[in-house]
Amino acid sequence: MFSHGNCKICSMRSKGSYGGVQRRSTPKWGSTLPERRGGLKRTYIQPRSDKRAGQEKEYAKIKPKNKECFFCGVAFKKAEHREKHHLTGRRGEKLVDKKYIYNVHGKCHMQYHNDSIHTWEWKDGFLLRLREVDRTLYEKELNKLEK
Repeated sequence: MFSHGNCKICSMRSKGSYGGVQRRSTPKWGSTLPERRGGLKRTYIQPRSDKRAGQEKEYAKIKPKNKECFFCGVAFKKAEHREKHHLTGRRGEKLVDKKYIYNVHGKCHMQYHNDSIHTWEWKDGFLLRLREVDRTLYEKELNKLEK
């Protein structure tokens, strides 16, 4: 027994409190927030900064020049769908760094991101092309191969 012949849980239910603390009648960030904080209103963070929005516009215009898939090395057909692959990622200025953006087949792109390096049929050719572009990226991929 806790209080007034009730167990702890029943006591909390009957008093409208939880753990000895009264529940709020209004939410913490309710309609009374501006009055309590001197008339301040909430500000929201933009989904993307102005700088990033400019980078995304520039990125939409980038057309990589390679005529074959960077992964498998097979030439693209005239109307074949191509995807862009970023060798170094998309963060910050890397989004628009043309040196590391290459056209790839959608199927090869999915294999690269979802499958183990040991299952790629095109890994040897890919590693040769990668070594020509950037030696450190080549070494990272070799480390994955050794695991």
